[in-house]
Amino acid sequence: KKGNVIVDRVQCGGLIVRGKLKGEVISRGPVLVGPEAEIKGDVSAPTLAVGAGAILAGRYEIGSRKKSAT
Repeated sequence: KKGNVIVDRVQCGGLIVRGKLKGEVISRGPVLVGPEAEIKGDVSAPTLAVGAGAILAGRYEIGSRKKSAT
């Protein structure tokens, strides 16, 4: 619904944001942020695509983590 804000920690396989989200996002797949979307929180994902006009506030870790051999 228009005007709602999601406030939570999100763990997912992929995410499309078209509204407002406040909280941490941990995604195993791509995160797509629409042009009218707003994310306030840290995002960790293998890929991030952001539409022109989107608002992002937080830290972003994009790309896969490779474990080093010990």
